[in-house]
Amino acid sequence: MEAGKEIDGRLPKDDLVIACDHASEYSDPRLLQRADRDGWSVAIPDLTPSLVAKLVAAGAKHVAIVTDPDHPELRAPEFLAASRTLETPVVHGGKTLGTLALYDLSAAHAAGAAADSARSTPR
Repeated sequence: MEAGKEIDGRLPKDDLVIACDHASEYSDPRLLQRADRDGWSVAIPDLTPSLVAKLVAAGAKHVAIVTDPDHPELRAPEFLAASRTLETPVVHGGKTLGTLALYDLSAAHAAGAAADSARSTPR
């Protein structure tokens, strides 16, 4: 399935999305438009814990990352791994073009808060 249609079918309509594509930079609305979502376009290398925290504070609920085999260096950052909810091929015209991964930031936030709480609890 195409990435935008997959995002549209899987994420709630009103949720804000951080969209990252192997070919996108800031203010490239293509993936968000194809998904019929609002949010932020971010280049994959710029997706840091600090930036994600700022965008979560601004209302971001999910990250959508599209990667392709021609750019193996552009992949999802490890800090998002625990919050991945989907990884599926991106297909267009019967040809697999890459991979879409979706991440639930509310789950990541809850997991991070639980880990912080566990670290601060005296034993």
